Amino acid sequence: MKTPQTKRPKAIINYESEEDNGNGNGQDDNENGDEQEVNGFTSFDLIYQSLDPTQMWTLESSGRIVEKVIYEYARTLRHESCLHSFIINDVDKKTRTLFRNDEWNEILSTNLKRVPKIAKPITELLKKYSVTNLFKF
Repeated sequence: MKTPQTKRPKAIINYESEEDNGNGNGQDDNENGDEQEVNGFTSFDLIYQSLDPTQMWTLESSGRIVEKVIYEYARTLRHESCLHSFIINDVDKKTRTLFRNDEWNEILSTNLKRVPKIAKPITELLKKYSVTNLFKF
């Protein structure tokens, strides 16, 4: 079943460095440090709205859409998070609360990639230059 397409806002966001943002005082115009907005949308909102709904991950165990769950939580954050790039950190305690156990089982077991075997000479070379004690470095 195809999800209906909705008209999505388009905007160009001009990110300027704090040193020279055109205001002449070397200060950031955004006093509260929040993300830059265009027509009431943050760049995170625009990124989410530009995602193709037919390509979003719907969990079979619950029917919930992973990107939507992440978006709804991450848009409330007042700090930068890997979730703003739709990256799931399964070690983060707060991120763990976004999904139920059966959903985590599905997330962690879907599309697993086989880790390639590393040739013995390469592992020996890596061991040779590995440092476990920084004081020895």
